[in-house]
Formats: sequence, structure tokens, C-alpha cells
Amino acid sequence: MPTYGNENDALGGAGTIYDFTTTAVTGKNYKFIVVNDDAAFLVLTDSEGADMLTLQGISTNTVTKGMVIRPILGRTITAYTLSGGSIALVQ
Repeated sequence: MPTYGNENDALGGAGTIYDFTTTAVTGKNYKFIVVNDDAAFLVLTDSEGADMLTLQGISTNTVTKGMVIRPILGRTITAYTLSGGSIALVQ
């Protein structure tokens, strides 16, 4: 697949997955999450094994529709579990 640049990422052109389930997901590499409906996470882990919920201060909060969650320092999102809501994950 050719590389186009950041506009491709922003539009989800590299691949977008929609998730409405509460099933644990591991072993993936997503660049960022866009919240479709207010969502809460039980697990959110980056490619260095860091707990993104704690790092980003969202461990006890509902993340509201329209928010974008992105890992720090060029890392990727490798694991998550939703406890409610829906998200779009961009690869």
C-alpha cells in the first residue's frame, strides 16, 4: 500500500475498525481512537506496555463522543477493553 501522508491517517485511509463490543482486544497496533458514543475503558495499553488510562488521566472517566485518544511518543495502542460505548480505531 502506498504511503500518502498524515491526511491519509486522519481520514482513516490506512484502515479503520469500528468496535461496539466489550470483548478484550490484544495484539493490535492502532494509531488513535475516535470515540463514536460516550465510552469507558477497562483496559487501554500502548506498545510499551504502559497503562494509557493512568497516563492520560481517564481511568475513572467516561470519554465523550468526538474525543480522540492517541498514545504518547509515537507509540501505538495494542490492547483495550471497552466497558461501554463505541469507538473507531485507526491503523
